[in-house]
Amino acid sequence: FRSVSFLGKRIDKEHEFVASTDIWFRPVQFCNGPDGALYVIDMYREVIEHPASLPPRIKKHLDLTSGRDRGRIYRIVPDGFEQPRRLLPGDASTTQLVAMLEHANGWHRTTASRLLIERQDKAAIEQLKQLVSQSKSPVGRVHALHVLAGFEQLASDVVLSAMDDPHPRVREHATMLASRFAAEDLGLLEKLVSMVRDEDTRVRFQTALSLGELTEKSVATALAELLRRDGADPWIRAAVLCSCARNVESLVDILQSDADWAKSETGQSALKELQTIEQRKEEDAGEALESPRSRTLVTQFTEPVHNPAKKNDVIERYQQALRVEASAERGAAIFKKTCIACHDKDRDMGGVGPSVASYRHRGAEF
Repeated sequence: FRSVSFLGKRIDKEHEFVASTDIWFRPVQFCNGPDGALYVIDMYREVIEHPASLPPRIKKHLDLTSGRDRGRIYRIVPDGFEQPRRLLPGDASTTQLVAMLEHANGWHRTTASRLLIERQDKAAIEQLKQLVSQSKSPVGRVHALHVLAGFEQLASDVVLSAMDDPHPRVREHATMLASRFAAEDLGLLEKLVSMVRDEDTRVRFQTALSLGELTEKSVATALAELLRRDGADPWIRAAVLCSCARNVESLVDILQSDADWAKSETGQSALKELQTIEQRKEEDAGEALESPRSRTLVTQFTEPVHNPAKKNDVIERYQQALRVEASAERGAAIFKKTCIACHDKDRDMGGVGPSVASYRHRGAEF
């Protein structure tokens, strides 16, 4: 790791992991398979460039569909590979699926997680709780936590215990899940606030994100502590800035009272960013949108869907937004103020998100 991000290094210098002398070879995706092998998807096209990037005088000589019937999948295995004997998750019982959450192969763990949530067999609940507390596998404990959440059977005491797990990745995921309960459980809130002092950087990063869901006074104090400790780390600083909107005034007051930190290079830069957020919040309050459609969208699209079985119910409630009057003018104003930082409506500007130029042809329901 480098901070909370990953740093990749080449294993074989001056070599590609996979290469071909066939100029139509277009590897576009790879994934881990049920046998532990690496599967590579080859789009296999003569022309890979987007038609819009080709001059007409060149494009007229090309068949842009050439190769569309020749895509292929390669399996990459180690020397001496033998197909392992295995129980596939689709044929497994609930008890076997729970045990599979500890499997050495990530494909089995993720597939078992999906199937357990899809089946919604309540017999798994107690087994999952035992896995969280007793499994020797950190990834098994993490999967058990999230599957319990998928059953909507994750209790605050289970999360609280997992936040003291000896493995930092389990603490990270428990901290992620803690925001569901912290507003009603003072003990869990106190524990979540204390996680800003965790020895692991990624746990502190996740704590900053989880605290953004809460408005209690202790949240601003915790974010201030985290910013003073890790304000020079761009990832943690970004997480604090994303989470401080509900507590930004208190956060600025706390940080400004620390004169030495406020005068530092990190402090001056962070306070400037926080004051910008504070100013925008005041402007937003003065320009509150009165559109029924806007209020409906804000309400509906901030609701998390933790249980896939309830997805259709949530989607049905979203449809209410389509039954009220729309306004292109208000939409343009909202887009310019909020969306354009990441999305450009006409062309790809290299932002965080893709261009939305084609959305106008897909209808309101899309």
